[in-house]
Amino acid sequence: MTSLVVQSLLTHDEYSDHLFDKTSPEQQMIMMIHLLLEKDNDVACWRNASGLTPLHKATSLNPAYNLDVIKLMIKCCPQSIEVCDNFGKNILHHLINRIVFHHKGSHFFEHTRLHGLINQQDEQGNTPLVMAVISKDVIMVDLLKSVGGNLFIKNNQGHNAATLIQQTEIYKV
Repeated sequence: MTSLVVQSLLTHDEYSDHLFDKTSPEQQMIMMIHLLLEKDNDVACWRNASGLTPLHKATSLNPAYNLDVIKLMIKCCPQSIEVCDNFGKNILHHLINRIVFHHKGSHFFEHTRLHGLINQQDEQGNTPLVMAVISKDVIMVDLLKSVGGNLFIKNNQGHNAATLIQQTEIYKV
């Protein structure tokens, strides 16, 4: 099924005329993703052997445009944000160390369906906030706290974000 969708995208003249003009490779990729999602938006929920969806994989893109791709995927397939990988990690767990500008991240969190993921624990009991603290991702820690990240949810080892912030001295310069 996937190859048929991609093949129909690539052979459709109306798409190829717009897709490969003088836009940047990043914009071409975003346009291709948009076209693919228009053909079959369920593709955003398909999981590989590790349980990763295209949405999870999009977090590993260059931070300069990963949020644009992620927002597009969420817009076309909002149910994709609810899919976790094989370790119980949601899209916010995967965004640790991937948001480089606070203002871009704050716009990203305006998507209301994300709020249900903010305090979601993975298999090890880590919330995205705990993972952000462990990874010393100050931008994500601030963003998650500003949108209701709970500092006191304990992981399986009994640690919570509040204690880890003190222990790691993440805010010390």
